[in-house]
Amino acid sequence: ASGDEHGNVAVWREDGSCRMPTSPGPDQVTTVNFGRGCRNEDILFVGHRNGLLRVVDVNSLECWSLSAQGLPSGGTVLAVGSARASTVAVACCRGLLALDLAGRSFKRL
Repeated sequence: ASGDEHGNVAVWREDGSCRMPTSPGPDQVTTVNFGRGCRNEDILFVGHRNGLLRVVDVNSLECWSLSAQGLPSGGTVLAVGSARASTVAVACCRGLLALDLAGRSFKRL
């Protein structure tokens, strides 16, 4: 997967073609990382400069998002990595957050 300065994200296939979520994010993509969702589905985490984190189902390309911008530990999303089955560690410019996939909410780490 890749992202660009306009918020576009492409999920690349082995044959060189790609699929894209229907709408781009609000601004520059700062990180992309694959993971597993609560139902063991393949998901893509897409972080943005403005603090938005998009969670994209790789198969259906459906997505939902949360903003870390206004949170004390939030800001620009720098990296995303799995912490446990339904919780994902999110590194932002002002600190670390835990994303609860089931509850679709952030908690401070």
